[in-house]
Amino acid sequence: MEINFFNILILLIIIIEILIFLITLFVKKDFQWVLTNKDEKPKIDDKKLENFLNSNYSEKTGWDRKPNTRGSEYNGNNKSNFIISKHGYRESTNSFKDVKYLVFGDSFAFCRYVNDNETWEYYLENLLQKNIRNYGVGNFGVDQAILKYINLPNNNEANHIILSFVPETILRVHSYWKHYVEFGNIYGFKPKFKYVNNKLELLPNILKKNYKAKDVISKIEYIKSNDIFYKKRFQKFMFKFPYLLSYIKNLNRNNIIFFNILVFKFLKFLKIKKSDIYLKKAQYKIIKDNIELSHKLYGNSNFTILMEKIILNFNLQLKQKNKKISLIIFPQIQDLESPKKQRYLYQSFFKSINKHIQVIDLTDNFLNYGDYKSLYLNDSYGGHLSPNGNKFVANIINEKLI
Repeated sequence: MEINFFNILILLIIIIEILIFLITLFVKKDFQWVLTNKDEKPKIDDKKLENFLNSNYSEKTGWDRKPNTRGSEYNGNNKSNFIISKHGYRESTNSFKDVKYLVFGDSFAFCRYVNDNETWEYYLENLLQKNIRNYGVGNFGVDQAILKYINLPNNNEANHIILSFVPETILRVHSYWKHYVEFGNIYGFKPKFKYVNNKLELLPNILKKNYKAKDVISKIEYIKSNDIFYKKRFQKFMFKFPYLLSYIKNLNRNNIIFFNILVFKFLKFLKIKKSDIYLKKAQYKIIKDNIELSHKLYGNSNFTILMEKIILNFNLQLKQKNKKISLIIFPQIQDLESPKKQRYLYQSFFKSINKHIQVIDLTDNFLNYGDYKSLYLNDSYGGHLSPNGNKFVANIINEKLI
């Protein structure tokens, strides 16, 4: 009997296509960063949306820590506690009255996974014998940090403002809906600056306090047109027919993610405790890809100009009020692990900003430390600073600020 190799090849491709389709759906159940065309208009639960609006929502910044609240976070079996004052800053167990600095920024400003007496602001307070207001908020971009300062009723407590953030902030500045760059973050709407005709323009947060899921869905086309990451990232990694081609287009990324998630699910089924190791490896790949993208954007003036204008415009506003600004750049572990030529892209950008504003880039300080990983916690988000890490940077910041 004559074998028709063409038909066999077609049949094989169809079988592989079906397998990849099924495996994609199987992996996606435990891993939000695997996208399908259903994620174009994700299912938004009205109850969950209402909970977000009541707990973390901020029209001015997208999300925020609510004043007069407290909470706990777990990193593995380690629990940390925090208290947010009635004025919206993180409490310190120190009792210094004279306020020296107001700090705004992301989770490295807030200091995730450590207690109120283990933040770098707490240690810096002890060195200065002054009070430091910690207004950091997880996942904030430098744009949101500035908007928080501008809209803060008690922002005149100090004349020196510190913006503290990771280099990845360039992604956050260009993001309008976090779902397009941090897949699955479907409630992460924020305001966004645009630089048009030599002028900064603020696009307001599309999410309003009274919104339901249908109201959010109705805004998606508008968001797409104003968020570069819809085409640059979201569509690039989306699985759609033919699934085989979608897999091959991002072969290395998909091999790492699929292999580790499948091993994780298998070991979890067998109730083997160390299964989470493989989940973290897949998550690490996502974080690493985001870091690499942020480094590339620093090498493109089309993206750095918005960052530059936002920061310099804020500096001008503060100068007019006789206030001073300092930037503190906290590298993540993946920044430090990157090749020197990649780190150079963001370091050279902030070096150019240093001509106008004091910049404290901690990258070289960590690299010169030696075993810099010992200064970080082992967490799912790429490592926040440990109490010792916060002590380390407090001493450096103290010397640089003085």
